[in-house]
Amino acid sequence: MKRLFFLLFAIWMMTTTTVAQENGSTISFTNEIGCRTKYDITVLVDIISSADTLYENVESLMKEYDEEFPSNDPNEPAILVLIPNDDYFNVIFIQEDIEGEILTLRILSEDGWLECESEAYSRELLDLASIIAFMKHFTEISDSRCCY
Repeated sequence: MKRLFFLLFAIWMMTTTTVAQENGSTISFTNEIGCRTKYDITVLVDIISSADTLYENVESLMKEYDEEFPSNDPNEPAILVLIPNDDYFNVIFIQEDIEGEILTLRILSEDGWLECESEAYSRELLDLASIIAFMKHFTEISDSRCCY
């Protein structure tokens, strides 16, 4: 069963990566001083999918996040905090709705904050969310069946 999951995952990733590369899919971000930059979806997927989810000691990171992006909505969905294994991206903050659609994608980088631009909340961002969710779910399945 695990081999079947891995095979399906590998085929799906190859297809998704090929389509993203052919289409040149990128996501635009704005930095703290208003400059725009674009990142390839496949690069972001690699960085985010290999990141560790931070469950403990997030208070200081969330304080810094809330200072930069204050919210007055008490019903705002929770934010997933990821620590990537990357030299440039320090912390990734992803906020999703109940359906798994990304509401916000913000990154604390070596050069400051990067915020996904509003027009980027399109098909590319939905694709990124589905790829990340699938990879995280696949990792959870693999981890839960390991070491028994």
